[in-house]
Amino acid sequence: MATCDELVRIWPERWPRPDADNTKHCAAMVKKFGRDFAYRDPASIEREEAREWCLANLGRARYVRTMFNDLVSDGIIEENVFAAMKLPIKGEKPIVVPEEEQIEALTSAARGRGEVELATRIEFAAYTGMRYGEQRAVIVPGGSGPGNLFRLDTPDDLGRCRIDWQISRSGKMKPPKTARSVRPIIVPAQAQAAVREAMEVHAGKRPFLWPTGGKEHLRAWSALRREVGIWFRWHDLRHYHATWLLNLDGTIDDVAKQLGCKPEEVRDRYGHPDTEKALGRLEGLLGD
Repeated sequence: MATCDELVRIWPERWPRPDADNTKHCAAMVKKFGRDFAYRDPASIEREEAREWCLANLGRARYVRTMFNDLVSDGIIEENVFAAMKLPIKGEKPIVVPEEEQIEALTSAARGRGEVELATRIEFAAYTGMRYGEQRAVIVPGGSGPGNLFRLDTPDDLGRCRIDWQISRSGKMKPPKTARSVRPIIVPAQAQAAVREAMEVHAGKRPFLWPTGGKEHLRAWSALRREVGIWFRWHDLRHYHATWLLNLDGTIDDVAKQLGCKPEEVRDRYGHPDTEKALGRLEGLLGD
Protein backbone atom coordinates (compact mmCIF):
# COMPACT_ATOMS: atom_id res chain seq x y z
CA MET A 1 0.00 0.00 0.00
CA ALA A 2 1.48 3.37 -1.06
CA THR A 3 1.98 5.87 1.72
CA CYS A 4 0.99 9.53 1.58
CA ASP A 5 4.64 10.61 1.40
CA GLU A 6 5.27 8.27 -1.53
CA LEU A 7 2.19 9.41 -3.46
CA VAL A 8 3.21 13.07 -3.57
CA ARG A 9 6.48 12.01 -5.20
CA ILE A 10 5.13 9.79 -7.97
CA TRP A 11 3.30 10.42 -11.20
CA PRO A 12 0.95 7.60 -12.22
CA GLU A 13 1.36 6.47 -15.81
CA ARG A 14 -2.09 7.72 -16.72
CA TRP A 15 -0.86 11.28 -15.97
CA PRO A 16 2.47 11.38 -17.85
CA ARG A 17 4.93 14.18 -17.20
CA PRO A 18 5.50 16.87 -19.86
CA ASP A 19 8.46 15.02 -21.37
CA ALA A 20 6.05 12.38 -22.67
CA ASP A 21 5.21 12.15 -26.38
CA ASN A 22 1.65 13.41 -26.05
CA THR A 23 2.13 17.15 -26.66
CA LYS A 24 -1.53 18.01 -26.14
CA HIS A 25 -1.61 16.22 -22.84
CA CYS A 26 1.62 17.90 -21.78
CA ALA A 27 0.14 21.34 -22.43
CA ALA A 28 -2.91 20.43 -20.36
CA MET A 29 -0.68 19.12 -17.59
CA VAL A 30 1.28 22.37 -17.42
CA LYS A 31 -1.91 24.45 -17.44
CA LYS A 32 -3.65 22.43 -14.76
CA PHE A 33 -0.79 21.47 -12.49
CA GLY A 34 1.52 24.46 -12.83
CA ARG A 35 4.70 24.87 -14.85
CA ASP A 36 6.92 24.98 -11.77
CA PHE A 37 5.83 21.49 -10.70
CA ALA A 38 5.17 19.91 -14.07
CA TYR A 39 8.74 20.24 -15.30
CA ARG A 40 10.43 18.97 -12.16
CA ASP A 41 11.59 15.55 -11.10
CA PRO A 42 8.92 14.21 -8.73
CA ALA A 43 11.60 13.06 -6.30
CA SER A 44 12.68 16.67 -5.81
CA ILE A 45 9.22 17.85 -4.68
CA GLU A 46 9.03 17.93 -0.91
CA ARG A 47 5.76 16.91 0.76
CA GLU A 48 5.35 20.26 2.53
CA GLU A 49 6.06 22.10 -0.72
CA ALA A 50 3.36 20.11 -2.52
CA ARG A 51 0.96 20.76 0.34
CA GLU A 52 1.64 24.50 0.26
CA TRP A 53 1.23 24.61 -3.53
CA CYS A 54 -2.15 22.91 -3.26
CA LEU A 55 -3.30 25.33 -0.56
CA ALA A 56 -2.32 28.31 -2.69
CA ASN A 57 -3.74 26.94 -5.96
CA LEU A 58 -6.95 25.13 -5.11
CA GLY A 59 -8.38 25.80 -8.56
CA ARG A 60 -5.61 23.88 -10.24
CA ALA A 61 -5.41 21.46 -7.33
CA ARG A 62 -8.77 20.04 -8.38
CA TYR A 63 -6.81 18.16 -11.01
CA VAL A 64 -4.58 16.65 -8.33
CA ARG A 65 -7.58 15.75 -6.18
CA THR A 66 -9.14 13.92 -9.12
CA MET A 67 -5.92 11.97 -9.62
CA PHE A 68 -5.75 10.93 -5.97
CA ASN A 69 -9.46 10.07 -5.83
CA ASP A 70 -8.97 7.81 -8.85
CA LEU A 71 -6.23 6.00 -6.91
CA VAL A 72 -8.73 5.52 -4.09
CA SER A 73 -11.36 4.09 -6.45
CA ASP A 74 -8.76 1.76 -7.98
CA GLY A 75 -7.93 0.41 -4.54
CA ILE A 76 -4.35 1.66 -4.67
CA ILE A 77 -4.83 3.66 -1.48
CA GLU A 78 -7.36 3.26 1.30
CA GLU A 79 -8.25 6.89 1.98
CA ASN A 80 -8.39 10.25 0.32
CA VAL A 81 -4.82 11.53 0.23
CA PHE A 82 -6.01 15.11 0.58
CA ALA A 83 -7.55 14.15 3.91
CA ALA A 84 -4.38 12.29 4.92
CA MET A 85 -2.35 15.41 4.12
CA LYS A 86 -4.87 17.53 6.07
CA LEU A 87 -5.68 19.54 2.96
CA PRO A 88 -9.09 21.16 2.46
CA ILE A 89 -11.64 19.15 0.47
CA LYS A 90 -14.33 20.38 -1.88
CA GLY A 91 -13.02 23.90 -1.93
CA GLU A 92 -12.91 24.40 1.83
CA LYS A 93 -9.97 26.55 2.89
CA PRO A 94 -8.49 26.56 6.37
CA ILE A 95 -8.29 29.96 8.03
CA VAL A 96 -5.00 30.74 9.72
CA VAL A 97 -4.96 34.12 11.44
CA PRO A 98 -1.35 35.38 11.24
CA GLU A 99 0.33 36.72 14.34
CA GLU A 100 2.07 40.08 14.35
CA GLU A 101 5.42 38.36 15.00
CA GLN A 102 4.92 36.18 11.91
CA ILE A 103 4.20 39.20 9.72
CA GLU A 104 7.28 40.95 11.06
CA ALA A 105 9.39 37.84 10.41
CA LEU A 106 8.18 37.61 6.81
CA THR A 107 8.67 41.31 6.05
CA SER A 108 12.12 41.29 7.67
CA ALA A 109 13.14 38.27 5.61
CA ALA A 110 11.76 39.88 2.43
CA ARG A 111 13.82 43.02 3.03
CA GLY A 112 16.84 40.83 3.71
CA ARG A 113 16.34 39.29 0.27
CA GLY A 114 16.11 42.76 -1.28
CA GLU A 115 12.38 42.32 -1.98
CA VAL A 116 11.16 45.62 -0.57
CA GLU A 117 8.11 45.63 -2.82
CA LEU A 118 6.95 42.29 -1.39
CA ALA A 119 7.60 43.43 2.20
CA THR A 120 5.59 46.62 1.80
CA ARG A 121 2.84 44.72 0.00
CA ILE A 122 2.49 42.38 2.99
CA GLU A 123 2.35 45.26 5.48
CA PHE A 124 -0.17 47.21 3.43
CA ALA A 125 -2.47 44.19 3.10
CA ALA A 126 -2.22 43.43 6.83
CA TYR A 127 -3.05 46.97 7.92
CA THR A 128 -5.73 47.90 5.37
CA GLY A 129 -7.55 44.59 4.88
CA MET A 130 -7.65 45.04 1.11
CA ARG A 131 -8.26 42.04 -1.09
CA TYR A 132 -5.30 41.12 -3.28
CA GLY A 133 -7.00 42.30 -6.49
CA GLU A 134 -7.91 45.62 -4.88
CA GLN A 135 -4.33 46.13 -3.74
CA ARG A 136 -3.01 45.44 -7.23
CA ALA A 137 -5.14 48.33 -8.51
CA VAL A 138 -3.73 50.92 -6.07
CA ILE A 139 -2.38 53.93 -7.99
CA VAL A 140 0.84 55.68 -6.96
CA PRO A 141 -0.21 58.53 -4.61
CA GLY A 142 -0.69 61.67 -6.64
CA GLY A 143 -1.28 59.70 -9.85
CA SER A 144 -4.38 59.57 -11.99
CA GLY A 145 -6.27 57.16 -14.19
CA PRO A 146 -8.39 54.06 -13.52
CA GLY A 147 -7.37 52.56 -10.23
CA ASN A 148 -7.72 52.92 -6.48
CA LEU A 149 -6.58 56.45 -5.63
CA PHE A 150 -5.21 57.97 -2.47
CA ARG A 151 -7.10 61.17 -1.75
CA LEU A 152 -4.29 63.63 -1.05
CA ASP A 153 -4.69 67.05 0.51
CA THR A 154 -0.93 67.33 1.03
CA PRO A 155 1.88 65.01 -0.16
CA ASP A 156 2.14 63.53 3.35
CA ASP A 157 -1.58 62.89 3.79
CA LEU A 158 -2.01 59.18 3.05
CA GLY A 159 -4.85 58.71 5.51
CA ARG A 160 -7.51 57.45 3.10
CA CYS A 161 -7.83 55.47 -0.09
CA ARG A 162 -10.84 55.02 -2.35
CA ILE A 163 -11.59 51.48 -3.60
CA ASP A 164 -13.25 51.62 -7.01
CA TRP A 165 -11.37 48.90 -8.92
CA GLN A 166 -9.65 45.56 -8.71
CA ILE A 167 -7.30 43.74 -11.08
CA SER A 168 -8.27 40.14 -11.80
CA ARG A 169 -5.87 37.19 -11.97
CA SER A 170 -5.80 37.59 -15.74
CA GLY A 171 -4.65 41.19 -15.34
CA LYS A 172 -7.93 42.84 -16.36
CA MET A 173 -9.25 45.92 -14.59
CA LYS A 174 -12.80 45.46 -13.34
CA PRO A 175 -15.15 46.70 -10.60
CA PRO A 176 -14.70 45.35 -7.06
CA LYS A 177 -16.24 42.09 -5.94
CA THR A 178 -19.55 43.49 -4.65
CA ALA A 179 -21.35 46.82 -4.33
CA ARG A 180 -20.21 46.96 -0.69
CA SER A 181 -16.62 46.66 -1.87
CA VAL A 182 -16.79 50.12 -3.47
CA ARG A 183 -15.73 52.15 -0.46
CA PRO A 184 -13.29 54.56 1.15
CA ILE A 185 -10.90 52.97 3.64
CA ILE A 186 -8.67 54.27 6.41
CA VAL A 187 -4.93 53.75 5.84
CA PRO A 188 -3.32 53.58 9.31
CA ALA A 189 0.23 54.60 10.18
CA GLN A 190 1.72 51.13 9.56
CA ALA A 191 0.28 51.05 6.03
CA GLN A 192 1.29 54.66 5.39
CA ALA A 193 4.90 53.76 6.19
CA ALA A 194 4.68 50.85 3.74
CA VAL A 195 3.37 53.21 1.04
CA ARG A 196 6.23 55.66 1.53
CA GLU A 197 8.80 52.87 1.37
CA ALA A 198 7.18 51.38 -1.73
CA MET A 199 7.29 54.77 -3.42
CA GLU A 200 11.05 55.00 -2.79
CA VAL A 201 11.73 51.81 -4.79
CA HIS A 202 8.94 52.19 -7.34
CA ALA A 203 11.03 54.18 -9.85
CA GLY A 204 7.99 55.02 -11.98
CA LYS A 205 7.70 51.52 -13.47
CA ARG A 206 3.91 51.65 -13.84
CA PRO A 207 1.07 53.82 -12.58
CA PHE A 208 0.30 51.15 -9.97
CA LEU A 209 2.13 51.30 -6.66
CA TRP A 210 2.95 47.58 -6.69
CA PRO A 211 3.61 46.77 -10.36
CA THR A 212 4.62 43.11 -10.00
CA GLY A 213 2.01 40.82 -11.59
CA GLY A 214 0.20 37.87 -10.09
CA LYS A 215 2.48 35.02 -11.15
CA GLU A 216 5.68 36.79 -10.17
CA HIS A 217 4.15 37.82 -6.84
CA LEU A 218 2.96 34.27 -6.09
CA ARG A 219 6.40 32.87 -6.86
CA ALA A 220 8.11 35.36 -4.54
CA TRP A 221 5.47 34.90 -1.81
CA SER A 222 5.80 31.10 -1.89
CA ALA A 223 9.60 31.25 -1.82
CA LEU A 224 9.54 33.66 1.13
CA ARG A 225 7.24 31.47 3.22
CA ARG A 226 9.31 28.40 2.40
CA GLU A 227 12.46 30.20 3.55
CA VAL A 228 10.96 31.47 6.81
CA GLY A 229 8.85 28.38 7.51
CA ILE A 230 5.62 30.30 8.09
CA TRP A 231 2.57 29.04 6.22
CA PHE A 232 -0.59 31.08 5.73
CA ARG A 233 -2.42 32.34 2.65
CA TRP A 234 -2.26 35.90 1.40
CA HIS A 235 -6.00 36.25 2.06
CA ASP A 236 -5.37 35.43 5.72
CA LEU A 237 -3.82 38.90 6.04
CA ARG A 238 -7.39 40.18 5.63
CA HIS A 239 -8.41 38.06 8.62
CA TYR A 240 -5.49 39.53 10.56
CA HIS A 241 -6.68 43.05 9.81
CA ALA A 242 -10.25 42.35 10.92
CA THR A 243 -8.99 40.73 14.13
CA TRP A 244 -6.58 43.61 14.75
CA LEU A 245 -9.40 46.17 14.46
CA LEU A 246 -11.70 44.17 16.74
CA ASN A 247 -8.95 43.90 19.36
CA LEU A 248 -8.64 47.70 19.16
CA ASP A 249 -12.33 47.82 20.17
CA GLY A 250 -13.63 48.49 16.67
CA THR A 251 -17.26 47.48 16.24
CA ILE A 252 -18.36 44.78 13.81
CA ASP A 253 -20.12 47.41 11.69
CA ASP A 254 -16.96 49.55 11.59
CA VAL A 255 -14.82 46.60 10.50
CA ALA A 256 -17.37 45.65 7.85
CA LYS A 257 -17.13 49.16 6.37
CA GLN A 258 -13.34 48.88 6.21
CA LEU A 259 -13.38 45.42 4.62
CA GLY A 260 -16.30 46.11 2.28
CA CYS A 261 -18.38 43.14 3.45
CA LYS A 262 -21.50 42.40 5.48
CA PRO A 263 -21.35 42.67 9.29
CA GLU A 264 -22.31 39.01 9.60
CA GLU A 265 -19.25 38.08 7.53
CA VAL A 266 -17.05 39.86 10.06
CA ARG A 267 -18.81 38.09 12.91
CA ASP A 268 -18.88 34.61 11.36
CA ARG A 269 -15.75 34.57 9.20
CA TYR A 270 -13.22 37.40 9.39
CA GLY A 271 -13.21 38.36 13.05
CA HIS A 272 -11.16 36.30 15.50
CA PRO A 273 -10.92 38.60 18.54
CA ASP A 274 -8.58 37.80 21.39
CA THR A 275 -10.44 35.83 24.06
CA GLU A 276 -8.58 37.38 27.00
CA LYS A 277 -9.24 40.90 25.75
CA ALA A 278 -12.92 40.07 25.27
CA LEU A 279 -13.13 38.72 28.82
CA GLY A 280 -11.35 41.83 30.10
CA ARG A 281 -13.92 44.07 28.43
CA LEU A 282 -16.71 42.00 29.96
CA GLU A 283 -15.10 42.29 33.39
CA GLY A 284 -15.02 46.05 32.93
CA LEU A 285 -18.70 46.11 32.05
CA LEU A 286 -19.78 43.80 34.85
CA GLY A 287 -17.57 45.46 37.41
CA ASP A 288 -19.27 48.86 37.04
